[in-house]
Amino acid sequence: MSATRSHPRHHIALSLAVTGALALTGCGSPNHPSTAAGKSLVIADSRDVNKYNPLDGHGEHGNSPIYDGLLQMESSADTSPPQLKPALADKLPETSEDGLTWTVSLRKDVTFSDGTTFDADDVVATYRSIADPKVATSYASELAMMESVEAVDPHTVKFTLKKPYAEFGSRMLMGIAPSEKLDGSPVDKSPLNSKPVGTGPYVLAESSAEKAVFTANPKHWRGKPEIEKVTYIRVADDNTRAQRMAAGEIDGTVLPPTLAATLKNKDNLVHTSVRSVDFRAISLPKTSAFAQDPVGRMAMNQAVDRQAMVDKILAGEGSPATTPVPAEMGDAHEPGATIAHDVAAAEKALDAAGWVKGDDGVRAKDGQRAGFTLMYAAADTVRSQIAIAFAADMKKIGVDITLEGSTWDKIEPQLGKAGLVLGSGKHPTSIDSLLYNPLHRRDANTTSPYSNPGNYGSETLDNLLETARHEQDPAARAKTYRDLQTEYAKDPGSVFLLTLRHTYVAKKGAPGAGKTILEPHVHDAGWGPRWNLGRTR
Repeated sequence: MSATRSHPRHHIALSLAVTGALALTGCGSPNHPSTAAGKSLVIADSRDVNKYNPLDGHGEHGNSPIYDGLLQMESSADTSPPQLKPALADKLPETSEDGLTWTVSLRKDVTFSDGTTFDADDVVATYRSIADPKVATSYASELAMMESVEAVDPHTVKFTLKKPYAEFGSRMLMGIAPSEKLDGSPVDKSPLNSKPVGTGPYVLAESSAEKAVFTANPKHWRGKPEIEKVTYIRVADDNTRAQRMAAGEIDGTVLPPTLAATLKNKDNLVHTSVRSVDFRAISLPKTSAFAQDPVGRMAMNQAVDRQAMVDKILAGEGSPATTPVPAEMGDAHEPGATIAHDVAAAEKALDAAGWVKGDDGVRAKDGQRAGFTLMYAAADTVRSQIAIAFAADMKKIGVDITLEGSTWDKIEPQLGKAGLVLGSGKHPTSIDSLLYNPLHRRDANTTSPYSNPGNYGSETLDNLLETARHEQDPAARAKTYRDLQTEYAKDPGSVFLLTLRHTYVAKKGAPGAGKTILEPHVHDAGWGPRWNLGRTR
């Protein structure tokens, strides 16, 4: 922000699900009058509802109630990737011919919720803070391609990249904070953690670990939102949320597919299924002789029954997947990059490779048993069921999978040593974000322990990934991604299983429902048909 301005001055961010449930004090009546009048909304989630710092990834997809990004997503349906359109930018960015410079012209009619004026200083301060190692934000790796950001004038910002990055626009969805609130302190000490200030359609009026209340921002540059009050509450247990949804005590929630299916035929409820780029896969340990063998990896891919997982675990709400790129990604999806379910072929290949079944039915070769420990988040119903189903499928071909349900803080130190039921799918606007981290071999630039934990891959895959992310021509980039998927399917380094549809249930007639959008892995009850509250008028 400029010093001369006037005064005074992820979506709900995700964290691990916690146990316990919140009594809906003050909003428990099935017919609470404010909702009936269409002026308020109560949404229940399983996750923390009190983390709203854009420096740490909150609002990274542009749908925060508190913050706006330079750009925002727009889509008429969830069957194709969202398009990017201006938000705090007054038009789409201008990109230099070499792809290294992105220039953004800013809106001039925007103020923050505390009354101060938005300008280029705020954009520069936000991006520099995220990239600053002293701030220590987990989101910093998302800007690894950025060399610098500077204000050309009060209403123009210039980004300079280290190398061309065709999908840098996906990094312009993140929320912009006021420069006065960004003092270079570590993100865990940021004043935005408890008192967020943004340009978004809502203002945080009340916040605790169990409830967050947002009120409409009358100064929002689009005008005041029609829904005046939105309350997010934490109800950690899936079954409890479903029961309260059925009883009409809340206006909407997100539920696992099989549980959401039980509410499909309720006359007073609306069930919504939304396509996503959210995949589940089995990451393979680098310590397993069986997983290290390409024959073993291919056999596991052939033996797993992906369609059965979709039908039984997801109640049909998803699609089988051999790669992280779903059909909804259009020309970048390679439909031929599949590995068919063929148990007989898997067994034949293992026999030929010397993996022979012993008396206990488990294969072995050179004294090494075929198998490994598979960890999963025990609190996650879908991941738990996937782990059980995968182990059962592997048993059929003589592979011994030891299951270990745990918490994320205990899982992370074991990554690479044990397998993991992994979930990801970063940006529906960026194919690179779906493929690069899961498939590229780990190197000095790898920051997340969840990026290809077993470090499987090849020089060919790495080169294709690098070529695609820097290619400026959309058609050439899409072809490279198709070639990459074909190459991966010849020698898979993981066992990709399925892509999920996210399932939401809401009270019939509850306000705020709109068109759905292809969703990312990170989602909560604030997505679904109400992912864009306050921005659709």
